[in-house]
Amino acid sequence: MHIILGLVGIIGAFGAYWFMFRNAGRAAGEAIDAAETVRGVFRRRAFRKKSESSILAGVDDPALAATIFLFKLAEAGEIRSEQTKVLIRRIAEEEMQIAKPDEALTFAEWAAAQTIEENDIVRRFAPLWIERLSPRELAEFGAMAQRIARDSGEPGGRQREMMRYLRERLAIGPDASNT
Repeated sequence: MHIILGLVGIIGAFGAYWFMFRNAGRAAGEAIDAAETVRGVFRRRAFRKKSESSILAGVDDPALAATIFLFKLAEAGEIRSEQTKVLIRRIAEEEMQIAKPDEALTFAEWAAAQTIEENDIVRRFAPLWIERLSPRELAEFGAMAQRIARDSGEPGGRQREMMRYLRERLAIGPDASNT
């Protein structure tokens, strides 16, 4: 009888330990899940903060920055057309000589659409343009912007305001289109 009681005791102890280890495994799994969730929250928050801070922050090419501005200028116009996109593409390829125009134009159009305030583009990129472009190139950029603004007729109020702000920040004259 004492042998049977010993076996029952061993089986009972084994069952109790097995139950504790199983629950400990579940608890460890839940703790790991909670830690991964917290880590994911921090990563998402950091990504959101980075993306909300500025879509434009990663742009360091003055030609790409100019293309973003041209798309935003065209978007500010009252009449938007495929013709304006074709003109921006021609300017980017022929005059700015952008290396990969398809990628650059796709990104520029997207970035312009994501930027709410028109003058944020000029405010962000004016130091880049001033530092990396010669006075002649700045004047040519002003002329390109004038062509985009006038593509669909007379520039609208938002376009005139963007052009005025661009001329102020880049210190180019109002006659940039005549150069």
